[in-house]
Amino acid sequence: MSSKLFNFVLGLTFASFVAAGCAVPDKGHIAGCIMLDVGHEGRVVAHDGKVNATKTGKGTQSSILGWITSGDSSIEFARNADGADIKQISHIDYHASHILGIIGDCTTIVYGQ
Repeated sequence: MSSKLFNFVLGLTFASFVAAGCAVPDKGHIAGCIMLDVGHEGRVVAHDGKVNATKTGKGTQSSILGWITSGDSSIEFARNADGADIKQISHIDYHASHILGIIGDCTTIVYGQ
């Protein structure tokens, strides 16, 4: 392979990493180019506050370089994760993290009864 073609492919690969955001789980946070570890408490809260948080369910989605992503961080999955079987939701928390934009994850935590 000629060096010009190699440099072009290398540059294109680098540009795709920068443009894709790699494994940054949520663009709504303040960017941390070396590390991100943030959470939101009570992102969704029951209207009347009468639902007690007696059960907890978690759903996590992980990513490597934004190329390989696996897992389920949906509210529906978290409601039923590990046998939680949450019928009424009290509130929902959210946590996101990444290291160097290489490995990242986001977790949805559902509380209720």
